[in-house]
Amino acid sequence: MTPRELETAVRELLAQPLPDNELRDRLERLANDEISFSGLTWLWGPQLYRRNRLLFRPFIGSRFSLHDAAQMAHRANSVER
Repeated sequence: MTPRELETAVRELLAQPLPDNELRDRLERLANDEISFSGLTWLWGPQLYRRNRLLFRPFIGSRFSLHDAAQMAHRANSVER
């Protein structure tokens, strides 16, 4: 799946009126199948956290992009200076 196709698939899943557990299961399958899933943390992370932070927090933490974390750390260091 191309990055654009993956983003479309994630957006479509987030837009469906699914129960939270089913959404998490479908996102887990997608994340397991697509190595670049974590690169879309900016897209799915905030929405899942707002939707049900207790249910989705472990998923978000386990799939959080290390690239995103490095960027956040860099920004924090830049602000401190």
